[in-house]
Amino acid sequence: ATLVGCGIPYRLLHGRSGVGSKMHHKFVVLDGQTVASGSYNWTMESEERNHENLIVLRAPELATAYVMEFESLWNKGGPPVSSPAS
Repeated sequence: ATLVGCGIPYRLLHGRSGVGSKMHHKFVVLDGQTVASGSYNWTMESEERNHENLIVLRAPELATAYVMEFESLWNKGGPPVSSPAS
């Protein structure tokens, strides 16, 4: 299932160098107080094959900073463009 098929909104965003560069953040804010962040890619390959790291931070002030970063990225990103095949 894709995000669209599940009704989950998302945005597309490139990295700081424009098209061809990556937006590579990997973090999640839980309960407004807890942040999980690191190199960990949320995939089975990362789980089963890679050496990854994930740090859990439990601090409301840090969670607020991550929420602000997410909102900034969300606002800079654009809605997905539908392709003729979708």
